[in-house]
Amino acid sequence: MQQSSFVCATGLAALIASAGMALGQAAPVVVEVSVRQHSALPARLSNAEVDHVLAEATKLLSDSDSASDTACRVILRRVGNVTTFNESDIPFSISSRQDFARVNAADTTIKVVGEINWCGQLGPSIIGCASMPGPRMAVTRFSPRSMEPILWAHEYAHTTGSPHRSAARQLMRPSIASNMREVDGAECGRLVSVFSLDPLQALVADNSGPRLDAGPPMSVNDVGGAGGTESGGADSVQAFVNQIFIEGVPFAEAAKFGEEAVPELAAMLENPAMSATWSNAAATLGAIGAPEAEAELMRFLMMDPTAELDIPQYLAKANVPINLGWLVHQGGSRTALETLIKATNADWWLNETAIDWKTPIHADREALVKQLVNKSIIGLTLTGTEEAQIRLDQLAGQLDEGAPQPILAPEEVSVLQRLGPSAESAIIAVSPDTRGAVRAIGGDEFLASQVDELRLIREQGLEDYYSR
Repeated sequence: MQQSSFVCATGLAALIASAGMALGQAAPVVVEVSVRQHSALPARLSNAEVDHVLAEATKLLSDSDSASDTACRVILRRVGNVTTFNESDIPFSISSRQDFARVNAADTTIKVVGEINWCGQLGPSIIGCASMPGPRMAVTRFSPRSMEPILWAHEYAHTTGSPHRSAARQLMRPSIASNMREVDGAECGRLVSVFSLDPLQALVADNSGPRLDAGPPMSVNDVGGAGGTESGGADSVQAFVNQIFIEGVPFAEAAKFGEEAVPELAAMLENPAMSATWSNAAATLGAIGAPEAEAELMRFLMMDPTAELDIPQYLAKANVPINLGWLVHQGGSRTALETLIKATNADWWLNETAIDWKTPIHADREALVKQLVNKSIIGLTLTGTEEAQIRLDQLAGQLDEGAPQPILAPEEVSVLQRLGPSAESAIIAVSPDTRGAVRAIGGDEFLASQVDELRLIREQGLEDYYSR
């Protein structure tokens, strides 16, 4: 995938020592890292855990594992205690460019958030995001925990300007693998160059500051194995969904599987022992776009409505609306589109479904529904449809209590005639609970960002949207 200047990366503040010396003679470069995390995280990092991640990341950078691996003299070190922030500082869910701007405005090096739905593009299961180069960074916790040092080192290299490379065992491979430990001379040179990534200091290498162009998201699903290839490339759907995709399930590769893969994917979603594959399997169903895939996604969403879910299981289910957005874009399903429109209304979740999952991150059903409305709006945006535009306009026009219901233009009325009566009603209805949910995820600012993404998707199509 083409790498742009906005990449998925954790930003790390670099205090540069002995710059300009030959790599083999240079004193170690000390990278002092400060960490804050969202107060609602169920598994917070301790000082000791951060120290362990940084020590392991330092080891993989400084060791030479082969003739092609440069021993890079970089030391990653925590400075200060790990502290917390709350929703008023930085959102638990990063779902727009504006959310990410709030991450960048904070002066701490690494911000650990609950989930990331936007990094240059909308997408599910993103675990890290920042500009390249520059101090723009947010990360989530993910499993297996043993991979976190690799991710942090990979992302630090991004912040110094290193793009992805697909060679085996390279740290900069675009997929997580336990053997991703090698850096080349150019990457090491960037790591030890005279470049400050402290957001409170001026950028030494480029006085104009980091670039803000959008680029591809980075994500991972909690699955086993030694990692995958840059674009998937597995012959069987089983091998495909068992890969660990740094940028999430590659849409174009997943879309190549046909209807014949649906039964196997459905069987994975029915098997609790295979919950590590659920997120990848559900996304692949969405990319396939067949009617049978829609039925399995809806069954997966609605089954066990009061189940107790761990974080990966919750994300796999909560991302179904995003997967339905892919499915509508691919296959044009009117029923899936109507479901997404209804799902952008909090009342639909509260009154028409029995979903009340127990998760480590939601205090009650109201908090859960707010996140499901968020995911549904993102899924609707990914459809790239005219109906999505009308619904976003309706939401924006009615966020203020007492606002008059906007009058639909004749061309909008014509568009809505393609939907059933219940969907037509849902697309113009904005209930008090829905207002509250949308305000909680950013209000007008969030909706404006979705309109921007919708425009890009309608102009480019999803494959180009994800490859830019």
